[in-house]
Amino acid sequence: MIKIDKDKNQINISLNNHLYNDSIINRAMKDFESVCEFKKDNDHIIIIPKKQKDIELIGYEFCNYMLGLINNQGNL
Repeated sequence: MIKIDKDKNQINISLNNHLYNDSIINRAMKDFESVCEFKKDNDHIIIIPKKQKDIELIGYEFCNYMLGLINNQGNL
């Protein structure tokens, strides 16, 4: 689930630990570090975009990117 909080300039993402493992999450966070800052606990990520105009899309792009990493991992 993705929740956008424009007032705080952050995106809250709840993840399914069965689908998204730590290596996928950490890889995606590293790849997005030029455009976002992150706070993470077990199944929750807070994304703070460096540019507020990106807040509407960045959470969805991040999740899609992780799904792409999962898909590519199966094709290795």
